[in-house]
Amino acid sequence: MSFDAMNVITREDLDLLLNDLSREYRKQVKKDAPAEIILTGGASILINYGFRDTDFYLDAIIYAPPAMEEAIRQVGGRHHLPEGWLNQGASAASPSWSPHLARYAAYYRTYSDVLIVRTIRAEYLIAMYLRACRKYTIDFLDVIGILAEQQKLGKPVTMEMIRVAAKNLYGTWDSIPTFSRRYIRNVMKNGDYAEYYNRVTAQGQAIKNIPITFAENQNPADTDPSQAQDMSAAIRQFTVRRASRAAILEQLRHEL
Repeated sequence: MSFDAMNVITREDLDLLLNDLSREYRKQVKKDAPAEIILTGGASILINYGFRDTDFYLDAIIYAPPAMEEAIRQVGGRHHLPEGWLNQGASAASPSWSPHLARYAAYYRTYSDVLIVRTIRAEYLIAMYLRACRKYTIDFLDVIGILAEQQKLGKPVTMEMIRVAAKNLYGTWDSIPTFSRRYIRNVMKNGDYAEYYNRVTAQGQAIKNIPITFAENQNPADTDPSQAQDMSAAIRQFTVRRASRAAILEQLRHEL
């Protein structure tokens, strides 16, 4: 398998990469030394949901001997991925990080009897995005996507669940920035998350300009588009990656 020049990683790629990583790790460590990876952010979304098709790197918390670092380097080189494709350095530096994350991670899969992979549960992932409060990224759209898919699964995330998650991770709901608290309250008033998600992404494709202040309004188009250049770019990048997914997968199939 080899990745194209965009270096995007799909859900299908993720399983292949983790399997290869587990085998390379076994070779590097040369003994029985189980390792654990907790996938966060977009990587957690790739595994658990269908609305995010690709990502450029994988955020992770890694509990493993130093041999894992060489295994990550070898796998990245083998598949022509950029340095940092498994991004373990950003986690502790991010405002969304918490020392309690491992306690609330959900089991995903064990690879090669040595690499345990876990992901972040829905309400905790939402709490992390809200805590980070990165207004000019795709994060807030991801929150709507998580709410929509959990609703579709018959396991809706409630406001109380998000509050409890924030308290468990950060000590108090007030640790979530004011903008994020206002955002999630307004989004959850809507109730039909799938329709809201589709409307926001459709507007992103049609008018190429989604104001960052859409979080505070029922209709994202009601606000000043001049406020949203960075958010607009993120929306466009997201939709371009979705549109190119089929072509990327077809190339990967030929190269496997």
